[in-house]
Amino acid sequence: MVGKVSGAQSWTQSGQQDQERAVHEMRLAKEEGDRQAHYEKRSPTILNVEGTGEKVAGYMAGCAGMKERGDEKKQAAKAKTT
Repeated sequence: MVGKVSGAQSWTQSGQQDQERAVHEMRLAKEEGDRQAHYEKRSPTILNVEGTGEKVAGYMAGCAGMKERGDEKKQAAKAKTT
């Protein structure tokens, strides 16, 4: 944002690099969380409710990771009921 406003290319590049690092760190944390989530031990109802809530929160916050995780929980719930 500052780079766009000021026109400073170095600030724009720095911001892009920071964002890429942050996304990478969040994906690593998500992978660790998925390993610890134990979807197989949780009821489909709980997974579906959590998935719906997380997906909605992701839309509201503009967070693709939350939307993806919500979808994953909903899919895990559906797989358990079929």
